[in-house]
Formats: sequence, C-alpha cells, structure tokens
Amino acid sequence: MMLKKAQRLNAVARRSLIVLFASAALCGCREKSVRQSGAGAEPVYTKQYRQAAETVIVSLSETNLSTSGRIRLTIDVHAPEGEDVVIPEIEDAIAPFTVEESHTEPVRFLPNGKHLHRRVWTLDPGLPGQTQFQALEILAGPETLKTDPVTVTVSSLLPENLETSEIRDIAAPIEWLPEEQARLRIRYILLAVSGLIALSVLVARMVRRPRKTQELSPQEAARQALDRLPEDELARIDEARRILLEFLDRQLKIPTAGKTTGEIIRNIPKYPLLGRRVTLVDKLTANDLVRFSNRIPDGYADSLVEYVRGFVEETMEEPCD
Repeated sequence: MMLKKAQRLNAVARRSLIVLFASAALCGCREKSVRQSGAGAEPVYTKQYRQAAETVIVSLSETNLSTSGRIRLTIDVHAPEGEDVVIPEIEDAIAPFTVEESHTEPVRFLPNGKHLHRRVWTLDPGLPGQTQFQALEILAGPETLKTDPVTVTVSSLLPENLETSEIRDIAAPIEWLPEEQARLRIRYILLAVSGLIALSVLVARMVRRPRKTQELSPQEAARQALDRLPEDELARIDEARRILLEFLDRQLKIPTAGKTTGEIIRNIPKYPLLGRRVTLVDKLTANDLVRFSNRIPDGYADSLVEYVRGFVEETMEEPCD
C-alpha cells in the first residue's frame, strides 16, 4: 500500500511540474511578444529641449518613408502646474506634407508634480525627395522653447529608371472584325441620318410657325380694304358690299354671314345707327337690284364706295350694350 501511494504522489508531482514549465514558457513568450510590440511602437526620432522648469519632447515615428507612408508627429510639454502651454499649428512648417488628422490629449499629471501637455498629428507625405520640417516655437509659461529643424526623406515606389509616367501592363485594344466594323459604320450612319431628320423637322416647324399678328380694328380693316379695291366696276361693288357687311358684323354685332339682304335688314337695330338706319337699308336694297341687273348706273360704284367709307368714319365709336 505504501508503494502504491508513493507512486501516485510521484505521478501527481510530475504532472504539476509539467504544468509549471508550460506556464513559464507561455509567460516568457508573452513577455517577449510584448517587448517586441513595444519596441515597434517606439519613435525613430526623439529630441528633448529643456529650459528652466519646462521641457519639450519632439518625436517622429518615421524620418525615411515612401510616398504611401505616414508620419506620426508628437509634441510633449512638461510644465509646472498652473502654467499656460501654447503649441502652434504646424501646417506651414511641414509643407509639402499635409495634416491628415490631429488631436490634443487630456492633460496628465506626472510623478514629479508637473503636467504633461501632448499634441499628436498624422502627416501625409508630398512628392519624393527631402523635406525639412521647420523649427517651432512653443510657449510654456514665461519660457519660449524653440525646436530644431528635422530632415525627412520621402522615397518613390516607382522604379528609378522610369523615364515616363506611363501605365504598363495594359493590353492592346482589340481589333474589330470586318463584320463588326461594318455594323458599327451602319450604326453611325443611321445615327447621323436620324439627327439630320430631327434637325430638319425642327427647322421646318420653326419656319412654318405662324407669326403672331396684331388683329386690326374693324375701322382700320375697313379702311385698308377700301384702299385696295379692284378697278372693275362690278368687282368694286361686290367688294364694297362685303366690306360694309363685315364692318356691320364686327362693329355693330349684326350677324351677316350666310344671311340674305332681307334677313340682315331685319336685324339692323335703330340704335346706335339712329338716322343712318334708313339710308343703310336703302343702300343694301339698291345694291341687290344693281348686282342682279344687267346694267350698272353711271357713277354708282364710286358713290357706293364713298358711302361705305363715310359710314365707317361716322360709326367709329364702339356701340354701347
């Protein structure tokens, strides 16, 4: 029994040792990993400036980078409690670099009793070549601390022997087959013909569009028509009658279109013609007799034209309703 207990104790001890060694190995690996990670985050450039009780620390994550990289610039100011700290803007001092992002961290207390003021920028590079970050003046209480210029080198990702900025590895354009070229030409021709047809239709509509003309008054229309009477007597009589009837229709609102002389006479009102109604009826009646006879009295055409002209002039005013 004692032997079996000793064997069990030895087995438990061996398992405990194995667990202990495994834990130690894991801890060692983790610590090594932490150290490597911390070393990778360390800035490649750090410079400290001290004056009286104030200290400025400038850190750059990179001083040699490619055009696709970035730089993290950090300025730390250690100043006694109660002092005002002013960290200037850096846009003009870092050109042609540009600021992609910047922030100010909350003020922290240091073990020595001072306050830590930190400003951080993320910078994008410009063209390849060397750039010198200009000196900065940082105010900390009564002191002004001036930093030194820093040279940063930006390298290009393009090959050094590249003479032109041409884009390579692009396949040559595919050549069209004769059938495809013919179809493409037909499409262009149809498109051009369609465009010409549409343009022609548009021009034709613009040309044929009726011009807006101002409608003449009944008196002016009658005057112009009387000035353009034909030379033939019968034609002059017919045209003078038409002018008179059209004037009655437009000026006095007496319907004449398609009406006989008797129907027109029955629709002629006494007012506003007053004493001119009897003469008008006589003229219309005599005109029918002359038009349908085989003989035109001498001077009748001229007398009818003069009557129509005078009638138009005498009834210039619009009739009252």
